[in-house]
Amino acid sequence: EGEATAERISNDSEEVARVLTSMDAASVLAGGIDVPTDSGFIPTAGPPATVISTGSEKKKLQEQIDAQVARELEEQHEKENMRMNEQIARDVEVARIHAEEELQGM
Repeated sequence: EGEATAERISNDSEEVARVLTSMDAASVLAGGIDVPTDSGFIPTAGPPATVISTGSEKKKLQEQIDAQVARELEEQHEKENMRMNEQIARDVEVARIHAEEELQGM
């Protein structure tokens, strides 16, 4: 369980870093930063536009994180169910062996 949690946190961190990096790159491109060249500077964009934040980036990021967490929880449940089924199968086999031994002893 601890490994799954650590992996989930790691995956979440990677996803957040990926989104923030892409947002940062978009900000740089929209910000009109000059890129140096051998012959001078070239702008990467025109004058900065007025930015109106609607929160859609945060909402999209939260939706991505929620979807990832849901997938990870589903995987964790599947693994737990598999482990439980394997344990049940082992327990049934042990009970069968004990029953056979008991019958042979009669």
